[in-house]
Amino acid sequence: MKADAIYNRILEDARRDAAKMIEDANARVETLREKNEDLIEEKRGQAVAAARLECEEMRDRMLRMAELERRKSALRMKREVIDLAFRDALERLRAMPADDARAFMEKLIVRACEGGEELVADRADKDVFDQAFVDRVNKLLASPIRLSKDTCDLGGGALLRRPGMEVNLSYEAVLHERRPALEAEVAAMLFG
Repeated sequence: MKADAIYNRILEDARRDAAKMIEDANARVETLREKNEDLIEEKRGQAVAAARLECEEMRDRMLRMAELERRKSALRMKREVIDLAFRDALERLRAMPADDARAFMEKLIVRACEGGEELVADRADKDVFDQAFVDRVNKLLASPIRLSKDTCDLGGGALLRRPGMEVNLSYEAVLHERRPALEAEVAAMLFG
């Protein structure tokens, strides 16, 4: 019986040791689980913070892009209005009375002439550019110009021809040349 008692005691000790080992293992598992939960919570917090930051940055980027698109759209609309204003100005130049056209063209011709040029009138403005007009302009020039029998299609205005060169004094060309200097003023008048 002694052997049974020893055997039972060894078995009881083994069971106690096994229970202690299971208890220690469970304690280590619980400690690791708590650490992992803390680590998981920390990582989750970091991920949430990073996601919020990325979301804010994306929102700011999208707002900046929307603002840029709004500005581009406003600029495009302003450009269209300015283009319309210049088209209207061209139509008004083409429709101005003959006396106003003569006064306007006289200044342009005097400024552009070197002398000796030939004035080629636009077909639409033949009544503006007659010999009386040329005679009046010649009084302002050092070297006279002459009126050509030819005409051209410019949509209003005239050409000054000299050997090897033509100066386009059409209303469209004059407006096109002056546009860069006038755009800021026109924009200020239109948009304040």
